[in-house]
Amino acid sequence: MESKRIRKLKSKLISSLPTFPNNRDTKSILEAKHLTDLLTIYLGWKLRHITPRHRTVIVQDTLYDPHNSLNSAEFSILKEKIENGEDLIQYLSLKAQKQGYTPASSQLSSDKWSDKDFLLNVMGFHHLHFKPLPERTDNVVFARVTRNNFEVVGVFNHDVFDVPEQMGEPLNSERQKLWEIFDSFSMQGTAPNSIFVPSPISLSAHTFQVVTLAIEYVRVIKELDPKLDDGEYIKLLYSKTDATLPSKPKLEWVIRGTDIGICDKESNVYMTLRYGIN
Repeated sequence: MESKRIRKLKSKLISSLPTFPNNRDTKSILEAKHLTDLLTIYLGWKLRHITPRHRTVIVQDTLYDPHNSLNSAEFSILKEKIENGEDLIQYLSLKAQKQGYTPASSQLSSDKWSDKDFLLNVMGFHHLHFKPLPERTDNVVFARVTRNNFEVVGVFNHDVFDVPEQMGEPLNSERQKLWEIFDSFSMQGTAPNSIFVPSPISLSAHTFQVVTLAIEYVRVIKELDPKLDDGEYIKLLYSKTDATLPSKPKLEWVIRGTDIGICDKESNVYMTLRYGIN
């Protein structure tokens, strides 16, 4: 039996996910999922976002920027926001905000990428517009985003998202260049003639990083949830903070960005247990 805390966590994850179609049937499908699967879906969606935190902007030596867009006033503004740790959601694709999950992606006969960013999952590159919503620019900046860095790899126009209609047809120049950059990143540090898998993807089209993170979070929840009613364990948790232990703590599971932690509603204290992706 799931505890009230776990049921509340699942309810919060489901209510946060933008679904399409957004109806009772879709919600029922999510409610029936195992916590591991639900976390995989949720973290896969959050992977499309960039958690607000201070980052160093690094321009890679392999930069592709045929129109010198990084010297524009628009990028200077974006760069400042990145370095200041501001929320970048308005610079991302609308799909990142509105398409978190669709039941169609779980069916064997359908397109598993309908609620995922193919280039992000396969290459690990986020893409941002140079201007926030509701404005949009034809060019987008691609970057590898870590918890500390924003590594710019190139600036491309929207042709980079076009795929050939038929198997075997050549890629357009923008998409071809992005693949070349990805290959150069993937092969860094590999020995000559070695075999490697640059970006393993699960059968659900989620990255292995997301899947393994979801599995780890469920392990943490199952291990620690029974202890969250133990007064001595709660004292131990609070001993690692500067906060005062309230007389009646009210602990909840919380996912912030892609990190998992425990929040005490009584004292408004948040304790991170595991760090996520970015």
